[in-house]
Amino acid sequence: FDEAKNLLHNAVIPKGKKQEDELLSRFAITSNLCYFSQLQEDLPAARTHMNELLSLKKQLEALQQSKPEKKRMVFNTELNEQVMKYLETGKADIEALRKLVQNNSQQLHKDTISLWIARAYLAENNRREAVALLEKIVKLAPHLYPGKVAADILGGLPAKSEENE
Repeated sequence: FDEAKNLLHNAVIPKGKKQEDELLSRFAITSNLCYFSQLQEDLPAARTHMNELLSLKKQLEALQQSKPEKKRMVFNTELNEQVMKYLETGKADIEALRKLVQNNSQQLHKDTISLWIARAYLAENNRREAVALLEKIVKLAPHLYPGKVAADILGGLPAKSEENE
């Protein structure tokens, strides 16, 4: 994470005629910095990046209003917002996260979002759904970040017999 954050902090943001190009670059960088902070559960940094991300989104959406409707871009911050909500309150909108999984074609991204869904299930005491999802993540990505975290979570869950005592 530190290496990736360092690369993002040192990324060259294009300065030019179009304000939109600069904002787009800053939005992409800030979104990733926010997510890295969230993955590391660094709440102060995540909140700072989240606030900046929402500000950039607002600016970009304002610029889009001057374009024909079919040429307007959409700036999605749903994942960052749901993860932030989970980190701050222990709860997230599972259905919103599930839609993000369904609308994504990259398996690593699906597994990473599914990890947040599993955490949200655990927060709701829905162990059965959480364990099924965590086991699936471990099976699909055993050597990647989501698989390792899922394995750690599974390893830290009390045995079913301990829960019933």
